[in-house]
Amino acid sequence: MQVRTCGVAELIAAVSLAADIGMAQPLETGLAVCLVAVELAERLGYEPGLMQRTFRLALLQHVGCTVAAAPVAAIMGDEQVMRAHAATLDFTGRAEMFRS
Repeated sequence: MQVRTCGVAELIAAVSLAADIGMAQPLETGLAVCLVAVELAERLGYEPGLMQRTFRLALLQHVGCTVAAAPVAAIMGDEQVMRAHAATLDFTGRAEMFRS
């Protein structure tokens, strides 16, 4: 029997799924963002090395979002409620962003 070892990308992808759950996002949100980033990089004609970095950074960015969960919760309260509210905001308008 041959045992396949897990690569770095697979490990980060698995953690990304856990991050989706932790941020109350639909499962595979981080993976979808990564696929969009890679597609964009491909359309822009990135060379293979830069495409690989784009892939890994897109996965890591999503996983890294959970790093600040505890401090955000201490300031904002329930992070999941805050995220649901933030999804309805117009981020181009200052008045909208800082309305209480």
